[in-house]
Amino acid sequence: MKKQLLAISAKIFFLFLITTSVNLSAQILTNGDFESGGSGNGFFVHDYTLINPLTGTSTPGTYARTTDPSLMNSSYISGGDHTTGTGNMLVFDGSLLSNRFFWTTGSTGGAIGGFTAGTTYVFSFWIKSVSNEVTDDATRASIGIFFVNANNINPANQNFLAPLPSQGWVNVQYSFVATANNAMVRLKTNTPGPIGNDFAVDDFSITEGGLPFAGSYAFVNPTCPSGNDGSITVSLTGGTLPYTVYTLSGSASQTNNNGIFTGLGEGTYNVTAGDSNGQTYSQTGILLSAPNQLQLSAPATICPGQSTALTATGGTGAYTWTANPPDASITNPNNATQNVSPSVTTTYTVNSGSVSSPTNLIQNGDFSQGNTLFVTEY
Repeated sequence: MKKQLLAISAKIFFLFLITTSVNLSAQILTNGDFESGGSGNGFFVHDYTLINPLTGTSTPGTYARTTDPSLMNSSYISGGDHTTGTGNMLVFDGSLLSNRFFWTTGSTGGAIGGFTAGTTYVFSFWIKSVSNEVTDDATRASIGIFFVNANNINPANQNFLAPLPSQGWVNVQYSFVATANNAMVRLKTNTPGPIGNDFAVDDFSITEGGLPFAGSYAFVNPTCPSGNDGSITVSLTGGTLPYTVYTLSGSASQTNNNGIFTGLGEGTYNVTAGDSNGQTYSQTGILLSAPNQLQLSAPATICPGQSTALTATGGTGAYTWTANPPDASITNPNNATQNVSPSVTTTYTVNSGSVSSPTNLIQNGDFSQGNTLFVTEY
């Protein structure tokens, strides 16, 4: 009898492990690949009009559930869906109106269940441009994402551009922390686009877990030999928000909450930052180099009618020569070497470089990117 009880107990324990594994990787959305039907079947399209049947002609503000964009509009780039290459996708002819919602969770367009408050989830979908008129940022569709019952949304910028046609299908992912047992996600086209602005989407999912934590940096060298206008900017993605303090060490020391270190001179620097889950990004040996000192050849004394060469070295950028009084023999003031023949005693001056433009450290200060990159108590 004891042997039988042990055997049964082992089988129950094994089944429990399998069930737990499946729940952790469960997909909360239904019909994310559009194979089970159109709007009203696991998702909802609010502000775009369905074209059915397909005629090869579309107008701005319309969309289709189709296997090939060219079936909707014969001028679109022919191609398959992301899932299998032969399945369905949603294709949109960009609206002439702003802020038009084109995908929302739920069959009726609202919050859906299946969430646990305080748990991190990843919302993911694939997008591609379908028109050859999409050639630059001005003709790429501007997409906005909107969450309800969610915080710690990552990336913080909830607006992005559809890829160029040459990039094909591109995956877009956002992580968020649910604040209730239900949540809503919506996608919209931000701006009107009479040229280009046409795209397809496929393979939507919401799964438990976070995005991989990663970091990168960029730097700007000082513009003058003894200048301190260099900078280092640290960018973090993924992980668990909020990020911890950003630290700069080495030739100078700074700490802040945005990863932008300014006022730096020539030297070697290290940066460190992390997320709330204890993951750390660090980079050592970041070298900022200043240009060489601007040097000018020694003064010369010549007789009237003679010429001499004046040469500038070092500095940064183009040279600019001036003379006092003005000297017509300076025919190209931007050359490093000037062959001059003044008729009177003349002072020659050379400048190098240009005045650097001020950098605005406030992102989305004009609110053109929507309700992102700032917080408010209201």
